[in-house]
Amino acid sequence: MTIETGGFTGNCGLTIQNIDSEAAKAVRDRAFENTDFDTLYSYMKYTNVGSYSTAEAIGMKKLKEKK
Repeated sequence: MTIETGGFTGNCGLTIQNIDSEAAKAVRDRAFENTDFDTLYSYMKYTNVGSYSTAEAIGMKKLKEKK
């Protein structure tokens, strides 16, 4: 959080999540239905095949890769 605005500026840390493609679809759909966002991005380590496969399964496309 920033002191000036109290808003988030990003995130950092370790997260352990068990998310299958059905959960990912639900999160995607909820974001589009309840926000003004017209684009969502998913970021992951390029070697994380499971996360990449889940993102691809819900219709996401790879835009770039940084190694």
